[in-house]
Amino acid sequence: MGFRSMNRITSMAIKNVLTIGLLIGLGMSSKVQALPFNDDMVESQISAGQVMRPKVADTVPLGSADYLTYSKEEAALLKNIKTANPVSVLTGKRLFAINCSPCHGKISKKNYVPGAVSQFMPGPNLADDFYKQRTDGDILATVKYGNIIMPAIGWKLSNNEIWDIVNYIRETQSE
Repeated sequence: MGFRSMNRITSMAIKNVLTIGLLIGLGMSSKVQALPFNDDMVESQISAGQVMRPKVADTVPLGSADYLTYSKEEAALLKNIKTANPVSVLTGKRLFAINCSPCHGKISKKNYVPGAVSQFMPGPNLADDFYKQRTDGDILATVKYGNIIMPAIGWKLSNNEIWDIVNYIRETQSE
């Protein structure tokens, strides 16, 4: 047998295998069902900021007080529960860069650079004396609930993450 006849036999065998596979696939299509999680993933009613399972009424997840609700005025009176250690400050720096820096830019008394997103009306420089005088709870309340111009981003950050951001802001204000 020559090379050409081997190629012809091989190509015929491949065609036959594909044809058989196609026929089997078409014959079984009415019997095959999707895995149960596919419909849930495609037709989900969950939107950004929500969790898959609803919270059970009158409960708090173990080790978390983030679901405790309070007003903006009550939040402004809170004391910072996180120690400003290097881990908290670095975590706050990362979170600030992701969530705050696009508007507020770089926190600096000398080299302030406004955020790239808000060139028309930049977020304030948090190194200014006005923001140094605000309480930690007031900063948490502003991040969580927003104010006249700043949108509320408390839905995407936990209280611990906001306290890390506060620790980073305080660290950079003291430089």
